[in-house]
Amino acid sequence: MFLESLSLHNFRNIAQLELTIPAQGVLLQGNNGQGKTSILEALYLCATGRSFRTQRVHEMIRHGESAARISARFIRRGVRHVIDVSLQPKHRVITVDDKRLPATSSLLQMVNIVAFFPDDLCITKGPAEGRRHFVDRMVANIQSDFLMSSVNYAKVLKSRNHVLRQSQNGIDPVLMKTLDEQLIGYGEKIHTYRSQTLKALLPLAIEIYTEISMGKDPTPNMELTAGFLLSSEYMSDYKTNFKKTLEKDLPRDRALGMTSSGPHRADLFISLGNYNSRQYASQGQQRALVLALKLAEVHMLRSILESPPILLLDDVSSELDSERCSVLFNDLVQSEAQVWLSTTGAAKLPENPKMSKYEVTDGHVNLLNS
Repeated sequence: MFLESLSLHNFRNIAQLELTIPAQGVLLQGNNGQGKTSILEALYLCATGRSFRTQRVHEMIRHGESAARISARFIRRGVRHVIDVSLQPKHRVITVDDKRLPATSSLLQMVNIVAFFPDDLCITKGPAEGRRHFVDRMVANIQSDFLMSSVNYAKVLKSRNHVLRQSQNGIDPVLMKTLDEQLIGYGEKIHTYRSQTLKALLPLAIEIYTEISMGKDPTPNMELTAGFLLSSEYMSDYKTNFKKTLEKDLPRDRALGMTSSGPHRADLFISLGNYNSRQYASQGQQRALVLALKLAEVHMLRSILESPPILLLDDVSSELDSERCSVLFNDLVQSEAQVWLSTTGAAKLPENPKMSKYEVTDGHVNLLNS
């Protein structure tokens, strides 16, 4: 799939923009703060229903204006779709082919996008929540049932936590058993989907990281934790493990007023060799790890969905030298994905004459090649 055109009106510092995009993608260059990332943000918003920079709608509207609009025309498997996003200070409206979208989650089944932004370093160096979000967004592109299982799990978890907080006078054992059974059922689906996806991703990520690092670094590895300790007695039985953990933790959960174990506490342990990447990987290694994970996701989605996703890379060259950038570009070409790439020119990027190249200055976008 690829984006055919993008239109912005009063979005961030961009008053008006109309782009027609080749299937190979776009290179946006310019100094920081000129609007490159805003263009990527607008595309990401159309594809996911949310911004990667803010949850406040008014921050995305150009200063002094009362509303903003984004329109994107995608082609997926030969069929053209138009996504419109209307922004007003306190709400947003998304339509697909002129029909209002009831839930933004349904966009994941229409537009497949993989994005790398500087804040994505939280995947390798931040708390577990960032790694869970990375895994879950990736799984949602592949497994249509995953989002509903996650929503149902969250609802049951909220109910169980409410019961725990009101448990000073005791707990109805029948109610707790019912909630635990539901939590375990949805939790097993979530854990299974995550595990299957990461099993497919890991070999690709290892291969790509080895290329980006020029074979100079230890081999990376990933290990998904369940969100609780797996007993050696029930190692292969997730449901039994989860059930016994909930029973064992019940006194502590009552004291805390919350459920302390489950897939909402899972983590993705990423290592280089035998060392945790959070503590021991350099900034460049962490950046290369995230890039490898994202590019591996592109290749995996292309294989499973029979169509490459759109790839967004924001200032990817800032910590990669020209040799590693060249390796990265070769991989991008092989992925067959439409690439949206921004750069400040910190490192020289290989030229791709099939990509449209733009200079972005103070919200104005000028084509540099034709």
